[in-house]
Amino acid sequence: MPVEITVKWPKHDVDAINAAMKRSAAELGISMGGAMRMAGYHLSRTLGTSTKVADKKRPYKVVQERKARGGRPKQILIEVKREWSSPGAKNPYLVLIDGGKREANKSSFVRIGMSGLAKSSWKWASQKAKTSSAIGWGSGKKGVARSAKSWGQQYSGGASRFRGDDVFYRVENRLPYIEDAMIPGRVDTALQRAAGAMEHHIDIKLKGMGAK
Repeated sequence: MPVEITVKWPKHDVDAINAAMKRSAAELGISMGGAMRMAGYHLSRTLGTSTKVADKKRPYKVVQERKARGGRPKQILIEVKREWSSPGAKNPYLVLIDGGKREANKSSFVRIGMSGLAKSSWKWASQKAKTSSAIGWGSGKKGVARSAKSWGQQYSGGASRFRGDDVFYRVENRLPYIEDAMIPGRVDTALQRAAGAMEHHIDIKLKGMGAK
């Protein structure tokens, strides 16, 4: 079973996002539920930008070559290395390919068909928490495969309450290798960056309202 990992941010970052929520309620005239939704949206985005997109191909090296002989085609034995993998998966691993490097590059062992799945899973978590729609959610789409954009929902979860006094927002990522997919050091500053983005968003809103 995947190990549950909970991110704990520094108190000053928590204080910063709380201050941004209070400011949005006071200066924009929205409810605390609306402020929580705005905070959740910006946090989901920074979690997305804190996540790597894998290359289109896994790195590999040719271990052995076998020439075509009789009815047997040319074959190469390759060692494939995953950048990250599910817990318990063998890494690197050996694969016998019929043909040469051209065939190896096209094989499912080397070609990554779900590039960007980790990043996409945050998008869907945000949607499930009702902080944004899946369409147009911008956490950085570069390199994300079309299949990953839809499959990300299978590994995400989210819940929220934006009405009443007990408001909350929660996103979950159930991708087995999500910890390895996160950019080192970036997740630790995700809440801080979300607070800064929220403050910038409030400034733009006030400017549009003609505030001095």
